[in-house]
Amino acid sequence: GNSRHIISAVRAELARIHPRLVRGDFVTLHHTMRNALGVQYTALRILGILGGLALALAVIGTYGLVTYLVARRTREFGIRLAVGATRRDILKLVLRGGLRLGLVAIAIGLPVSLGGAALLRHLLAGISPFDPVAFGVVVVLILAASVTACWLPARRAAKVDPMVALRCE
Repeated sequence: GNSRHIISAVRAELARIHPRLVRGDFVTLHHTMRNALGVQYTALRILGILGGLALALAVIGTYGLVTYLVARRTREFGIRLAVGATRRDILKLVLRGGLRLGLVAIAIGLPVSLGGAALLRHLLAGISPFDPVAFGVVVVLILAASVTACWLPARRAAKVDPMVALRCE
């Protein structure tokens, strides 16, 4: 329930027992823990915000790179479509390239994040810095972000008209 009601009931009971006992200030365990761990909470919030910004920058960078590569390969996609590739094949080709970027990011980022978790161990109270569920969620999130960043360029590449792509050269 609400701790204020409990505190007022405890104050009333202590005043009934002995009037001098009520002079102290009552603080809940939750309040005490927040005060004790305030620096860690703030540091972890800042790290979370920076992690979110890093993910956003990675998605934007991946989108920009894949868009550039799709624009450079427009003629190739036109030839592939003219020779018999389906739009789905082109979509898969571009998405596979974006997924490779995500896998490279995971291959580089996972060891770095494990090292960073070891350095930040003192900020975590009662939580293991090497939580496999958390690392698994991050891996899935990075792969999903890579595919999401590649989706629009892949759709654009799949919609290339073979005649227009071949005429532009």
